[in-house]
Amino acid sequence: MIKKRSDFNSEDDYIKYTRSSECLSAYELNGKEAEEIHYDMRFPESWLPHVKKALPTLIKQGKFKGIDLYFLVDDLLMQEEDYTVTETKM
Repeated sequence: MIKKRSDFNSEDDYIKYTRSSECLSAYELNGKEAEEIHYDMRFPESWLPHVKKALPTLIKQGKFKGIDLYFLVDDLLMQEEDYTVTETKM
């Protein structure tokens, strides 16, 4: 069962929890919009476009867990970073 914000003494504690394997493995994406997932998972604001981009891909692959989203968004961020670094070197 996923814990709620009210289960924690501080927002920082909740954010740490949302990054834990316990939470990421239990969090269900199915039936949720990108904005709701982004809010629930307390991802940085800059991640929202990546969450929106990742969701359709995960749905097509039949992957509906927070851990799948986290890894795909992380991959998208790394690709973006690689592109930015390469672009600035040109």
